[in-house]
Amino acid sequence: MKRFSDHVKLLLKKSQIPSGQLEALAADRLVWRDVCKDGLATFSINYDQEAEARRLCRQHHLLTADSRPMLPHL
Repeated sequence: MKRFSDHVKLLLKKSQIPSGQLEALAADRLVWRDVCKDGLATFSINYDQEAEARRLCRQHHLLTADSRPMLPHL
């Protein structure tokens, strides 16, 4: 079970936003907006790549687990 702060730190890490500099970054609104925009783009790209890797792994597992054709049970 993760705490809320652990979840936030994980999201910041995936977005490549340094968690130690949040106050300094958020102090300047324009900088914070750019950091958030870039972080969201990075997170989205990484998420899509990870989802594609999971999908390929599932497909590979299904194809190699049983290569015999399945017959319907009557």
